Amino acid sequence: MKKTTSYIVQPINNNNNNNNINEAELEEDSTLINAREINSIEELPYYVKFTIKGLSNKAMFRFLLISVIFSHIHTMIVFSQMVGSLAVGVSVGFLFLLGHLCDFLPLPDFSKGFFLDILLSNRALVEKVNTEIKGGVIFGIVFVGVFLMGLFLFFFTYEFSQTDTLGPNTFYITLVIVIFGYPSSFIATIYGGGVVMIPSMSVIWENKVKKYLKNVRNILILENSNDTKSIIHELSKEQKHISTFARKMSTGLNSFYTFQLLACLSWVAIGAFFIATPGAGGKKSRFGILIGFTCLFMMCLGWLFNILRGIGRANRVWENAIKLYLSDAKIQDAKVRLGWSEAIFNAWLCHHECKGLKAFGEQITTQVIRRGFSLFASIITVGIYFAAREELRSFLS
Repeated sequence: MKKTTSYIVQPINNNNNNNNINEAELEEDSTLINAREINSIEELPYYVKFTIKGLSNKAMFRFLLISVIFSHIHTMIVFSQMVGSLAVGVSVGFLFLLGHLCDFLPLPDFSKGFFLDILLSNRALVEKVNTEIKGGVIFGIVFVGVFLMGLFLFFFTYEFSQTDTLGPNTFYITLVIVIFGYPSSFIATIYGGGVVMIPSMSVIWENKVKKYLKNVRNILILENSNDTKSIIHELSKEQKHISTFARKMSTGLNSFYTFQLLACLSWVAIGAFFIATPGAGGKKSRFGILIGFTCLFMMCLGWLFNILRGIGRANRVWENAIKLYLSDAKIQDAKVRLGWSEAIFNAWLCHHECKGLKAFGEQITTQVIRRGFSLFASIITVGIYFAAREELRSFLS
């Protein structure tokens, strides 16, 4: 029997190819619309609807970005007083500002199109997201806004206002920062639920991928084993649907994960600078700088772990589903009957767009994450070595 090396029947010309892709997109959109359990955005639960409408309004979105900036100007003076160094305070405040902006700027548009259709097609998921947003808003207002920021105002902001760090008008400058910055932190918290919706997309992805690979299994096992063209046609049809879904999902989330990784790397770079440079931030506050940035570094590791876990989950789901549906004796028998070698079959699976999400425009797989962690660990090891060496020299001198 002649082996088949093509996993999608290639059309004769590009026009037909474009038509096939457009048809697959239309069918995928139609599938999501027909599967709707909620009719419109107006029927969404309160907190989800409130968040989506706020983030989709351009004027409101600009106001939110300004609020985030003002709230972290206040953070800068808090940390300046906390560690006794304006340079350190501004750097830490900038890091928090960068991380907070990543919760708004790269979010996909949930008010229309593909991502709205996903929300409208799953009432249970939307109810869960609504509960999470509500809990996050309440926690942010009560604990962060009232309790934590209250402590900062009393112990650090007031003390900073009594210094001359910003010149003779430090008190009035601080007062203006507090007047604008403190309410801004509440506004940013109230509209910060958009980032909560990102992890919920992994549930949709997982269900789609499992359903697709289960369909592939059924086609390979149940279709007429003598009709190779029919099997190829059915596999091609299924792949076009899942590829359309994966492409839209990855395009929407690519910016989010790219911004998150860039912000995290910035945390690492600035933290490493202050830890490894004895004179940075002032010698009097050196011990506080080491403690503070070590804590921030540990926080950064946790953040990086969550980002990579979120990106890598899609690939883990793909790999586990392949083991579950496409690795037993029946599938091996089907490949033999079709004349497919292991290399051909694996190459077909490897070229699927649904095998992982994207960051920096590239698919993130388990292998990519492992290589990234290896490089990251090497950089950290070298950084710790130089920091320890400089600290020892300073101590001995």
